[in-house]
Amino acid sequence: MGRLVTTGRRKIVRLTSTHAMADKVQLVLSRIGACFNRLKAIAEQLSPEAIWAIILSAAFRVWLREKPLHPVVQGNQTLLQLTP
Repeated sequence: MGRLVTTGRRKIVRLTSTHAMADKVQLVLSRIGACFNRLKAIAEQLSPEAIWAIILSAAFRVWLREKPLHPVVQGNQTLLQLTP
């Protein structure tokens, strides 16, 4: 179950789980939160394309075999190139 809490300019999602795998779900959600907190600390220095590359690299890390994506802008398109 989730609930959105708004305080000032911040929006916080509070999640509660009664699922049998609640401990594993909590671990995964903690990792996601830590990833976004690290990104928030450096986001002002990055382009929107670089931010998306980091988010997608983290989301698909298993499928990408831990290889990061790098944004490449060509005209009005943004491509995410996989490093060899």
